[in-house]
Amino acid sequence: DLDRAEEDSKVQRKLHLFRCQSIQVSIKRLWDMLPLDEDGELVMEGYVELNLRLQKCLSKDFVLEQAVDSAVGDWAEDVHEGQQSMTEEEFSMFLFELCSLWCSPGISLRAYLLFLNTAFIAITEARGAHTVGLRDLDAIEHLSKSFFDLVSLQSSARVEPGPEVAGGPNEALNAWYSANLTSDASQQAMLQVQRQVFQVTHDVRAVFLFRDHDGREQDEHDNLQLVRHASKTLSKVSRAQAPRDLPLAPRMPEPRRGIVGTTKEPAMIPWWPHTTGAREKGAPQAPEGRSQALANIATSAAQRRNLSAPGRPVARPAPQSSSLALLPQATGAGARPHSGARERQEPVPVGRAFETRRAQPKGR
Repeated sequence: DLDRAEEDSKVQRKLHLFRCQSIQVSIKRLWDMLPLDEDGELVMEGYVELNLRLQKCLSKDFVLEQAVDSAVGDWAEDVHEGQQSMTEEEFSMFLFELCSLWCSPGISLRAYLLFLNTAFIAITEARGAHTVGLRDLDAIEHLSKSFFDLVSLQSSARVEPGPEVAGGPNEALNAWYSANLTSDASQQAMLQVQRQVFQVTHDVRAVFLFRDHDGREQDEHDNLQLVRHASKTLSKVSRAQAPRDLPLAPRMPEPRRGIVGTTKEPAMIPWWPHTTGAREKGAPQAPEGRSQALANIATSAAQRRNLSAPGRPVARPAPQSSSLALLPQATGAGARPHSGARERQEPVPVGRAFETRRAQPKGR
């Protein structure tokens, strides 16, 4: 009796799961990809094409001849004798039974949704976020090990009945229903399955599997729509401008060139020897002490030129060297007297030509 009650409980759970809206939506996706006849039913060729693709993505050791024999045998079992086509309800029962075989021993909404939607993306061709039809058989690859691990993990998860529901099969069924088929549980299951399918397939279609059935409002934007909207309006954003009301920073005064002590760098004054003439126009001015020394040199040169003029008996000053002019004169007790301090004032020689002209007699 306990085994029969447990079997009846499993049947009840599968019936509730088969009538679930998210399960029907997942099955309907595959039905829309199949070639139908004039009556809107699936013929044997379309059934075999789908069966082969499911076998290749689920079976690691895929052999085409054996897969064709298996698909023809499944067709004979799923349709009545003499029937040439399959209705949508019969196709739904076939796909649901296949899902139950892979998701046993547990019965979980998340495991069934994960199996159906991962298989759908694996065997169909996409153009962006839109599905355009079945993928070529040669292009289909075997699903990764992570997919089968996720299905096994979801199917083995069971609901532990609490103290208030422990006691009978009806209470266990109510606990299973609350954990799988309530509104909140279904929404959480669909959102989780979308993330898991994307993790396995890396297909953008996984984000839109249950966009219209996951409980979100129609006017609620998802992350992809927000990114698209931001990309379109990014070019309209203007660059930030500097504030106009802030005062400008004062400019630092530039140091004058050629003035000693204004900067840390040495004064940029060229050296002018005393033997050169006047300095060039626009040359930088020398310091006060150096200017006085140069003036003394110029005065001494002028005096020497005056003394060399003929017929001008001018007292000759004491000769001074140019180097001594630049140095301070020694004064005090230790100063040595200059040898030429007292010099005789001699007349300027007039020359032989001048004396000859003066000695000639005047004309009559």
